[in-house]
Amino acid sequence: ALPVEPVDIAGVAGVLVALQMADEPAALAAAALGIAALGARSGTDDPVGVALLEETAGLLAHRDDAALRSRVLSALARAVFHSAPEQALARAAAAAAEAVDVAGGDPAALAHALLARHDVMWAAGTGSMRLPILDELLAAAERAADQDLAAEAVLLRAGALIEQGNPDGVAELGRYVRLAARLGHARGRWGALSRRATLAELSGRVEEATAASAEALELGRAIGLPDADGVFSTLRGSLWALGGPLSPIADFLPAADPLWPMYPLMEAWHHVSSGDRAAAAAAIRGFSMRVLPDAYDLEIAAAAAVVFSAVGSTEQRESVHRMLAPHSGLHVVVGGCAAYHGAVDHHLGTLEVALGRTAAATEHFTNAIAQHDRLGTAAWAELSATALEQLRPAEPPRDAFRLVDSVWRLAFDGREAHLPDSKGLGDIATLLAVPGRPVHVFTLLGREAPATGADPVLDRRAVADYRRRLAELDAEIAESDGDSAERASAEREALIAELRAATGLGGRARRLGDETERARKTVTARIRDALRRIERVHPELASHLREGVHTGTTCSYAPDTPRRWTGGTSGVAD
Repeated sequence: ALPVEPVDIAGVAGVLVALQMADEPAALAAAALGIAALGARSGTDDPVGVALLEETAGLLAHRDDAALRSRVLSALARAVFHSAPEQALARAAAAAAEAVDVAGGDPAALAHALLARHDVMWAAGTGSMRLPILDELLAAAERAADQDLAAEAVLLRAGALIEQGNPDGVAELGRYVRLAARLGHARGRWGALSRRATLAELSGRVEEATAASAEALELGRAIGLPDADGVFSTLRGSLWALGGPLSPIADFLPAADPLWPMYPLMEAWHHVSSGDRAAAAAAIRGFSMRVLPDAYDLEIAAAAAVVFSAVGSTEQRESVHRMLAPHSGLHVVVGGCAAYHGAVDHHLGTLEVALGRTAAATEHFTNAIAQHDRLGTAAWAELSATALEQLRPAEPPRDAFRLVDSVWRLAFDGREAHLPDSKGLGDIATLLAVPGRPVHVFTLLGREAPATGADPVLDRRAVADYRRRLAELDAEIAESDGDSAERASAEREALIAELRAATGLGGRARRLGDETERARKTVTARIRDALRRIERVHPELASHLREGVHTGTTCSYAPDTPRRWTGGTSGVAD
């Protein structure tokens, strides 16, 4: 454990008063900068710290120490901006501009002034404008040999790049983790641990992110970092979308927290993530969007999109949609890479679905998949792809008429039955496989379909030729013996069989039409028998087939309402 002594607030106040009374502005400035470096809870007011920095800047106005005054103005600009960015923007911007002006050639003062300028212009969608300032900041910090400030510049570059979907941002975040781990102090180690959790989150490694965030929280609390709990909670909340652990929201946002008015939204977010929509709806009943704080990132808007797309009103959904729409194409990065909440288009897609605008939702999810793929956030790409797939109309269930291990599986209108194999069921299956097409009865019997018409199988000349040959064979049999007689007898029997097959009763010529008629009757009887058997186990299917199956010389399946059938044998579907 790190030896961390608690801060004696009363003692610190006494020292500050003594410095003010002793007219020691340089010492007062050092104390004010030290207190500012301790930080404050993001999004909360720090009136005492701001007042101290303002007073110190005023005392230094007429002193010959421009670099120190620039440092104080830089700290003032950042303190004002991060406590209430919208309301105090002009005030913070003025302090930042003055800090740059008076920094002179001092690289350390210039680096701090550039950090203040960066923070004052920080807003969602400004990454491309902030990057040149961060490049200057990094160069100044390196000239000043300020490793802490250089690492912070790298971290902020990572956030700006990731926001724009640039995969270089992920590599830059890895660079920050390595730099922070080498800073040689506990705060640097906390920075490395907490952002290692974000790196793991970007790669979809939920367990690793969970473990790293817990370790960072323990260390941050031990060294008294005001933002330790905030960074932990935002990371854990962002992991909910990826199946991360669902800790009670009260652990993240105690009632004493200045951000408590957002508790209903955070509680609803937790319930939506756990699948309890009723509890989520109860949590935000009567919730006013006006309590949402101004922020320089889109974290709260992303959380609101998750909640309101699930259980919000149309007004709430449209309100959050208006907040996010200008940032389509960007990614939701919390602060200095404290957490990642996916592409803005993903959240716009969920809102469009809830608002019933499917075409717009399809476009947003399609864009989000491409954006996640480019950044390398595969887990989020999968979430967007799943959401897009759910928009596609469900394919109507296919009815089944399948032979599996000598048993027919019959499924129709959500009901299933089974029958042992029969030829008639096979005939019906053949017709279902080619809806609307005629199938000749010979095909159903496994024979080659004949030519059309009803001509005799053998004409008179052919019959006369048969009879003449038979007479010749009779004579040969009478005159011969042995092998010749046997061969003649065998040929005679074969010719008689062929002649019988081609003639009917009384020796009349048999016609092809007679064969077709017998085949028609056979197939019709087989199909009727099969329908009677189906009637006993599945009356609805039998009724449909009686309406749709037509028998005759050619048979067909042509119902008034087409159906989709799965057929085949041995469990292999067509």
